[in-house]
Amino acid sequence: MTAVVGLALAELRETATVWTGVGAVAATAGGAAGLVASLVVTAGDVRGTAALALYGISGTALAFTAVAVVVTVASVTELTLALLRGRFALWALAGVTPGGVTTAALVQLVVVTTAGASAGAALAAVTAPRLVGASLAGTPLLADVDVRLGLPATAVVTAVVVVLAAAAGLRPARRAGRPARAEPPGRRTRARDTVGAGRLAVAALASVALASVVTSARSADDPGTPLLLVAPLAAAVLIAVGPLFVAPSVHRWTRVVATEPPPAWFLARAQRPSC
Repeated sequence: MTAVVGLALAELRETATVWTGVGAVAATAGGAAGLVASLVVTAGDVRGTAALALYGISGTALAFTAVAVVVTVASVTELTLALLRGRFALWALAGVTPGGVTTAALVQLVVVTTAGASAGAALAAVTAPRLVGASLAGTPLLADVDVRLGLPATAVVTAVVVVLAAAAGLRPARRAGRPARAEPPGRRTRARDTVGAGRLAVAALASVALASVVTSARSADDPGTPLLLVAPLAAAVLIAVGPLFVAPSVHRWTRVVATEPPPAWFLARAQRPSC
């Protein structure tokens, strides 16, 4: 295990530019989560209606941030590991097991996301009093609240972002450890887009919750509070069932552009008069 970790760190120094995107996403996630966490920390310092309002705002924002971190980090990590698949193949030729490749990919992901999330959370700790305070200044109830994040909350934000990133990158890391299958020339296969039972269960529960929220908002005295949940619940439904229609839609749309120019294009180019 120590040898694999050392190999992963050495490889990370060689491929640092490839991991730049993951680091930028982690920094953005750490900054966004830090700004939202400042609302939670501030809510613990105040009492009464102001605390309830801050908890309500931060709860919705945290749900948005968590979903965005998982989806974005998973996509960027999968793209990054796909770019490094050739180097991982060399590792396999050198005797590194698939489990070792997966472990190395996760180590690299954790190191990069820790650095990025730490920088983003630290920046949020510095800017939260001004940015979040300015956004709350327009609300009379929260205008006099002193927004802060603090060092313990900054560390918690970093740890949460790293854990979410590692969970989101687990599947791409496992895929990176599997040997690529060779296909005959000229034969291309496209993976089937399926939705597992877990995704269907999440979509069903989110749909039921979304319907109940919309129904309750019609008869509520203050419909603004339940309507805050509409966006994250709708996002959860779309993310859960997205593989059913996103990839086929993109495939049909990109199929309009030919992979190779037709022969008529070459003839027209050859007959074009030179200037």
